[in-house]
Order: sequence, then C-alpha cells, then structure tokens
Amino acid sequence: MSINISIRQIEYLLALKKHGGFNAAAKACYVSQPALSEAIQKFESEMGAKLFDRSKTPIQITEVGEALLNQAQNILTECERLVEIADTWNDQVRGTLKIGLIPTLAPSVIPLFLKSFRKKYPLVKIEITESGTEQLLKQLEAGDLDCAILSTPPSAPGYLIEKPLFYEGFLIYAGKGNDLLNAEVVSFPDLQDQNLILMDDSHCIRDQILTICERQKDKSKKTTVQGGIQTLLTVVDEENGFTLVPELLAMNIKKNQLRPIRASNYRRKIGILFRKSHLKERLISILSSEILENLPENIPTKLNQRIQVVDPDKHRF
Repeated sequence: MSINISIRQIEYLLALKKHGGFNAAAKACYVSQPALSEAIQKFESEMGAKLFDRSKTPIQITEVGEALLNQAQNILTECERLVEIADTWNDQVRGTLKIGLIPTLAPSVIPLFLKSFRKKYPLVKIEITESGTEQLLKQLEAGDLDCAILSTPPSAPGYLIEKPLFYEGFLIYAGKGNDLLNAEVVSFPDLQDQNLILMDDSHCIRDQILTICERQKDKSKKTTVQGGIQTLLTVVDEENGFTLVPELLAMNIKKNQLRPIRASNYRRKIGILFRKSHLKERLISILSSEILENLPENIPTKLNQRIQVVDPDKHRF
C-alpha cells in the first residue's frame, strides 16, 4: 500500500489544530492560506476521512481527526528525534529552542546566556516567551515550549523534569523618601506600618514575599499592582512604599534605593523545567550550562544549611 503524504502536510495539520483557523495557521507556517488549505485537503483525500469540520468557527476537529492528529504528532516527534540522533552522532548543535521565563527572571537571566549562546551555537534558533508561572506550565504541557525557567516548587509535576540552577536572595527596594533608606541594613521590624507594594497573584514572587514578611509577623499595609516588574517599581516610587526584589534583578536597579535585609537567609530556588523524554534535552542541558557559566559568583548553585528556601504557592503546580 502506497501512501503519499509529507511531513510538511503534518506540520500544516497540527498548526490548524493549534490555531483553529486557516489564516492563523498559514501565518504560523509562513505559507499562503490557499497553499495550506490545498495541502490539508490532499491529506484528507489520501486518508479518505475529514479531519476538520469547516462549518464551525473556530474549526472543529472530527472524531477520526482527533485519532489521526494524535498519530500525526507522534510521527512529527519521531522525525525530529531522527535529526536529534544524527546531530548527536555528528556532534552538531542545531534546531529551535523555545524558552519560557517568568517576568522577574527574564530581564536578569536572558543576558546570562543569549549573546554567548548565539555566538557558540549559531545554528540554533532561540524563541523566548515571557509569562506567568501558570501559563508557562500550560505551554510546557501543550508542547508550545521546550523548557521554562522559573521559581520551582519542592517537587516538579509528574510530567516534568526539574534541574535546579541557582538560589536567589531578596533585597529591599524603597521609594526615595522612604525612611527605610536611612539605614545601611534593614531589619524585619523596620517594615511594620510600611506600605508593601506587591505584584498581582499571577506572579509567584507575590507568594514568596508574603511568606517572608508574614513569617516575621509583618503588619505592613499592602498594595497590589497589575503589571510587570517595572510597573511595580514605578508604583513603589510614587507611593513611597517598599517591595522585595530578587537579587539578580537588583543588579540592574538604582543602588541608592536598595537595602539588604539583616540576617535574612531566604532565597527562592530557580530551576529549568522540561517534559520527560524530551528530544531537545541536549539543547536544554547546553542552555543550563551557559547560564551557570555566566552566573555571578555570589549566587549559590547548591543548597546549603544557610539557605532557607521560600517555595512558591503549591496550588500553582
């Protein structure tokens, strides 16, 4: 029996499944809509089955389509594995690596690897996504990301592998007129009755900051900011309040508005997550090594007795 189908057709099918419309799928595949539509029609003709119900918006997958598309995904994965095996055998590094980072890591971690990685491995195309923890985990599960760098839980979800990277502490960031800046080092009691500015609950750093402050019975007022890290710092300045910022991120912030916390060993664990049996594990390992090679010496990469890990809220995982 001779079957005349191509890998390109399978890529088009899976793009249509993902995007739910011909226009979006064609754009994602960098082809015209008529070309994509014709390729999918030929595939359906070859199979003798309709994979999509085009009468509905967004396009719906038929029952037989679900079965065929699941197998199509397996075929595409195995084809990519062929290339990975050949590259490993030939000691060649190429392909596409889709990396996700949370907003409180992206500005500080991307400079640790991007420039040097591109220089060493010019055949690797890097795609970077910045999003909250929950969204990154959904993208990992769906296969839209190869790996995610984030503040990880005590144990990764069952479908993921976690490789710890480093342990990052926190510093106080305060508005210019805040009396917290009068001291060289801030103690936890000094934070009482101060206005604590926090990111919204889509960011796991909120949980960590609250954990640190509430363990010290902090009675600060709390203001929530809907936005990213730069918005948070702007509100701190405007409200003359304070927040806690991660150690690496603090390296790019005005030093006159930062203060260390006295006798604080609280750190968040930063790790890289990826799916089990992932065919790009070699690329992910290279990425991890690149980050660690460029990490500042004062950031520990191994757990020790002086480190008290602040876990993100477990319900997010």
